Amino acid sequence: MRNEDVKNEIERMTNNRKVTSMNERIKDVVLSKGFARYDDEIEKLCLIIIKECLDQCYNKGMNDALYEGQLKAASYIEQHFGVDNE
Repeated sequence: MRNEDVKNEIERMTNNRKVTSMNERIKDVVLSKGFARYDDEIEKLCLIIIKECLDQCYNKGMNDALYEGQLKAASYIEQHFGVDNE
């Protein structure tokens, strides 16, 4: 998959919210789980997974009472992985 295709897929999956950077935490997680390497392709996959999780947190769904908690969870995920949104 070309870089542009990956970028478009990330934006499509996250309702066009863009990720501009992440901290080293994701690299630490990948390497601590036994992966032999950390490269651009693995980072792209990690970005897709993190943004998919954030998308679920930002999705209001059917329960307004839980939405505040979902937003807090999204904030914690963003802080933990150093995700910056445009």
